[in-house]
Amino acid sequence: MALTFFWRCEGATLDHPGDDFSVGDITANLVTATIGTGAARIGTNGLDCPTASNSAQFDSSGTVLVDRTEGAIGFWVRANTSWPVANQWIAWADDGTGQNYVRIGSAGSGNVRLQIGTATGPTNISLNTTGGPITTGNWFFIIGRWNHTANSRAIEVYDNAMSLDAGSTEDLITSWTLPTADLADTSRPRFGDLGGTDDDLNLDNIFIADAYDEPIEDNALIESYTQYGVSAGSGKLRPQAML
Repeated sequence: MALTFFWRCEGATLDHPGDDFSVGDITANLVTATIGTGAARIGTNGLDCPTASNSAQFDSSGTVLVDRTEGAIGFWVRANTSWPVANQWIAWADDGTGQNYVRIGSAGSGNVRLQIGTATGPTNISLNTTGGPITTGNWFFIIGRWNHTANSRAIEVYDNAMSLDAGSTEDLITSWTLPTADLADTSRPRFGDLGGTDDDLNLDNIFIADAYDEPIEDNALIESYTQYGVSAGSGKLRPQAML
């Protein structure tokens, strides 16, 4: 398995080794965000980000959690009032300069965007879903994937029953420029309502992997890292032909 991070959002300190998992930092720095029962999709608690710039931040200055070359990030999210406007971010990892990054957020109109940036340009290489699958008040499981060697990127959106939305997309052709520095910073990666508008988001079960094809979706519903790849997964294999 290529998982580097799994957080149940049950508490700010990860239960590692145990029900949570991390190859690096195990303590979330909660910036206005809270952990609470009303934000839960799996288990007892979830990450509650009711206003702008609410987030949980992790320290990647020592051990990098998000690989700039290849990886995947997945999480449950619910927008309680409105889906954010375009370029409001929910998951973000960079090198501390804001120029080299991988981030996942809104493409507007209920769609999702994976965006990769590099200090050398071109910046803001984006891949978007279509058809506006995200609706207010409902849980969705989102995965962003990238592999620079293979020129691959994907955005997958699953509904609450783990059915893959038709608007999900994969690009196996378009080349993109690799970020020039490791995504290592004291406050990255971060997860939550990362934009300047009050979008009132809840997040749960956050995954990071260093492999494009890591079957995060099969494990979206687990309640413990001990179940990862063993049982209690969604049972939904990633249908490459549909992306």
